[in-house]
Amino acid sequence: MIVKERQVPLRLLKLAALQRRLPEGHTKLQGVAADLARSSAGYRGEESVDHYLKFLPCDAYLILHDLRLPGTHGFFQMDTLILCSSTLIVLEVKNIAGEVYFENSFEQMIRSSERGQEVFQNPLLQAERQAWQLREWLKRNEYRDVPVEFLVVLANERSLVRADTKLERVIRSASLPGRIERMNVGRHLSAEELLGLSRQLVESDQPADVDVLQRFLIKRGDLLTGVHCPACAGLPMQYRWRSWHCLRCGWKSKDAHVAAIHDYGLLWSSQVKNAQIRTFLQLDCDQLTRRLLADMKLPYEGERKSRVYFIDKFEKV
Repeated sequence: MIVKERQVPLRLLKLAALQRRLPEGHTKLQGVAADLARSSAGYRGEESVDHYLKFLPCDAYLILHDLRLPGTHGFFQMDTLILCSSTLIVLEVKNIAGEVYFENSFEQMIRSSERGQEVFQNPLLQAERQAWQLREWLKRNEYRDVPVEFLVVLANERSLVRADTKLERVIRSASLPGRIERMNVGRHLSAEELLGLSRQLVESDQPADVDVLQRFLIKRGDLLTGVHCPACAGLPMQYRWRSWHCLRCGWKSKDAHVAAIHDYGLLWSSQVKNAQIRTFLQLDCDQLTRRLLADMKLPYEGERKSRVYFIDKFEKV
């Protein structure tokens, strides 16, 4: 049973919004695009692994995706955590293309592709560190004797994997259900204890909220305002006769402003007043802006000019 669903990471949503809002030729655009491509590939890999987890008996396993917990040395994040009666299993998912070589002597992973060779830290070290941090978290929360295991899951089925030693804890996605079933031997937690632990884990989860503008040293004044065309990405669209009109391709839309308002929530602030969003959408009518915000049914506090609307950062548009 899935206790915590996987969501599109907030960092990925912010990077996508940032790429949309940077003008062509901006010095940081290439770096943002590369970071977005890496994050998107990682998320696609995690989604592909989720397919194989569906083959596990739903009454025997509790699955929590993208869990970020406070640890003794800061927060630690797990791609997927599986709870069963015998153990907890941390999954670290890697979606890596090309040829991958695990070199045990220097605890590194080398990827070879048409672009050359790249060296990464052995993901087994990362997974092992997450498992250790989870054990410490369990001790602090009175689950002292619960075993914790870990696996590195390679999501790209076309990658060629080599190693200088046998990889016991590195597996392909398709092998995941069988490996987990073989690891679930014995009993340390009852069904009630598993449910209680899963609830406590979800309550302790604290998703990261990265300031991508600060990361790339980009000023908000560099960002483009206005409403993008859903058809050709032209900017800005103009609002007239109750529709948004694209001056580039002629496309009309009733709700193109919704995506723009979510961009504002991701890059500017999740709390916004009428005047702020009116300027951002490049509108000149207070009443029209109020109606567009009301149609979105955003939660708000206050009345008239003091009213503040709250934008859901995680909502997909």
